[in-house]
Amino acid sequence: MRFHPKKDVNALMETRHEMKVVIWEGDLSEDYIKFAQQIGVDGLDIHDPLNVPGVEDKGCPDLDGLLRLRRRLKKTGLSIFRVTLPTPRRFLRGKPGGEEDLENTCKALECFGKASIPIAVVPVHWELSPGSYGGFQKAHKGSYTMYALAFSS
Repeated sequence: MRFHPKKDVNALMETRHEMKVVIWEGDLSEDYIKFAQQIGVDGLDIHDPLNVPGVEDKGCPDLDGLLRLRRRLKKTGLSIFRVTLPTPRRFLRGKPGGEEDLENTCKALECFGKASIPIAVVPVHWELSPGSYGGFQKAHKGSYTMYALAFSS
C-alpha cells in the first residue's frame, strides 16, 4: 500500500478525533454507574479483572456476561473503553499451571475482541515489588524512578 500525500492527508484531516473521558470502575454497582453518569464520563476502564464477568469463576471472561454488562452500561450512556486481564502469574514465574494462565489470557483477548472492547491490557508485572524477583530501581527523565527487571546475567 502506497502513501498518497495529498489524498491520505486530506482524508486524515477529515477524520473526526474525539477525546473520551473514562474512570476506573469502582465496583460496577448501580450507585457507581449512576455516579459515573453524574460526573459526565464517557465510560469505564475496568482495571480490576475480577469485575469482568466470569474471571473469578473460570479464570477468563464469560462472553455472554460481558455482553450483558456492555448492554447494561450502554443503557446508561456509558461504554467500556479498556479492560485489564488477570495477571498470568504462574506463567510469568515459570510455575506449574502457567500454560493454563497463558491459555486463559488468549481466551480473554478473544472474548474482548468479540465484545468489541477497544483496549485490553495484559499485565506482565507482579503486584509485589519486582525487587524481590531480581528487579532494581531505575531513574528516568525528570528523576522519575520505577522498577526495572534485568533478564540477562
